Amino acid sequence: MMLMFPLLLLIAGLLTVPAYLYSRRRHPESRWLPVAAVPAIAAWVLLAASGYGAQSLSNLIEVLWLLGASVILAYAKVLVVDRVIGFRAGGTYILMGMLLIAALLLRSFMPLLPE
Repeated sequence: MMLMFPLLLLIAGLLTVPAYLYSRRRHPESRWLPVAAVPAIAAWVLLAASGYGAQSLSNLIEVLWLLGASVILAYAKVLVVDRVIGFRAGGTYILMGMLLIAALLLRSFMPLLPE
């Protein structure tokens, strides 16, 4: 697990880099976009370590869902939200907040998955 989380964060960050570079060409973008999932994963680990929510090795799938959501939401932010609403760099912080809420909701409502 000590190697899995950093490796998965690296993969998600690398998948987000093209969206970041595309956004930087058009307007100022926060440098936090490729690593937007880090606070959510850290919150998930802290919640799991404190015993909050279902405790099973199968519940590690929640981390994959958070990382997938971070990549999808980053592209949605760059390709849709920035064009329509124009949040620009501030939208990255909203994205990070949404991922933190998703981590809390996953730990709260995910049932105990059989191993």
